[in-house]
Amino acid sequence: MPLDPGHRTVDPPRVGAAYIWLIVVATFGVYMAFITPIAISLAIRVAQLSPGHEEYLGYITGAGALAACEENQTGCG
Repeated sequence: MPLDPGHRTVDPPRVGAAYIWLIVVATFGVYMAFITPIAISLAIRVAQLSPGHEEYLGYITGAGALAACEENQTGCG
């Protein structure tokens, strides 16, 4: 859709490197706080359900990653 001639665009505000790094570190912290307990409890549960077959954890997480890629329709690789 073309813009009308009277339309002005507004440049987004510039931010510094410290702000960008703060966002990166905060995102990483939230990711670690969310994913770590899930991963550890999944490993414990797989060990309880199939003792001696640690490779099942890889199968389960791989299937989950493939399902997430398919659901997001972004593809893997």
